Amino acid sequence: MSAEVISFNPASGTYYPEEAVISSLNFKNTGTENWTFWVGYSVQDSAGEWYDIPPHSVTLAPGETSDTQSKTWQVPSDTLLTTGNFKAAMTVWKTKPEDAAAIRLTNAEKDNSFQIFHFVDDFTSFDINQWSKSSFKMERSFFDPTNVDVKDGNLRIKLPANTLNGGEIESKSLYKYGTYRARMKLPNAPSSITGFFLYMDPDFYSEID
Repeated sequence: MSAEVISFNPASGTYYPEEAVISSLNFKNTGTENWTFWVGYSVQDSAGEWYDIPPHSVTLAPGETSDTQSKTWQVPSDTLLTTGNFKAAMTVWKTKPEDAAAIRLTNAEKDNSFQIFHFVDDFTSFDINQWSKSSFKMERSFFDPTNVDVKDGNLRIKLPANTLNGGEIESKSLYKYGTYRARMKLPNAPSSITGFFLYMDPDFYSEID
């Protein structure tokens, strides 16, 4: 018994929680008898963890090519899901892959096929469910919530003249490994510090600036 992938259409683009990540393939029965194959779909995050979607069966005659076989992975609503690039892989099995003696007949995969992110914030408003404004003193500086606002699709953090004060926002949810991005315009303020970082107590080993 044998099979061959004829075409593979891995998922592409960027996805967010609860969205459907769809990949598909067509394959051919290159064996000499009718056979019921099993088609599986898996995705892998950049930390190496696999997510497997339950397989389904397809019966083909010798030399017959399957219809397009599509499989869907729904992005979990889990803030600890690793973000960034994901691999997409589809496999044709001789028997149900859960069987101890299952044989992989053919497969297709693509590294960095698509990206997953928890959310994107264009700051059309300040989302109090997503962010909080910090209020604390650090040495000679005070992080003042009144120095933070949103205007014209931008988050603005003010550095009041003749002070060492500033502002900060932080996410309300805990996130894990992955890819995080920010686009910022820095102030023309000598000696000031602008930062974008991941942090969890104690910061001596978990802070990434």
